Amino acid sequence: MLEFSKKEYIGYYYKLSNGKKYVGKTPQNSTQLLLIPLIEEIENPETLPTNPPIIYKPNNDFGESYLSLNGMVNNEDYRKLTGIGANRFPPTPYYSTPTQKEKVIGEYRRYFAKKTNEYIYIEISKETYTKFKSNDPTVASDLYECLFFPWSTRTPNSITSNSPTPETINRKIVSQVERNNKWYGFTSYFQGNFG
Repeated sequence: MLEFSKKEYIGYYYKLSNGKKYVGKTPQNSTQLLLIPLIEEIENPETLPTNPPIIYKPNNDFGESYLSLNGMVNNEDYRKLTGIGANRFPPTPYYSTPTQKEKVIGEYRRYFAKKTNEYIYIEISKETYTKFKSNDPTVASDLYECLFFPWSTRTPNSITSNSPTPETINRKIVSQVERNNKWYGFTSYFQGNFG
């Protein structure tokens, strides 16, 4: 429910790393309305609905299960009930981290998808990127554009006084991706975190 009015809220929301939930699909499209757990007044507990519980099912596309929780279960149920987009899935969120080898090299690839008709961005895995680029029939490749680019992971020890910092390099690459691909607002997706 909405924190300020205590009224029930049904709709899109996003969750931050601190556990707080806000109204909207993404932080970029949000009005920063805080959500809190719904408190229902129950007069007679025997009249409660006996719906089956929501099953939390991790998405094996990545290791951070909290990013997907019910996403895939709800999408599957929706498709079965409506027949819309049968067996074609949108990209799954992925939080990339460099391997030890990539840290030594000083960079790794990051993969992203954008809805073709909206400026909504999502980081995806290499496997998801490959499915979308190869028009795999199990994904909605016609609804998303995908790309990848290098991400600098150089350590302060490998930076000379004349060379730019990884943050500067990454910010420049993201700006270039935004400009060259007309992915307006892509730089804002990172919320200033280019490290």
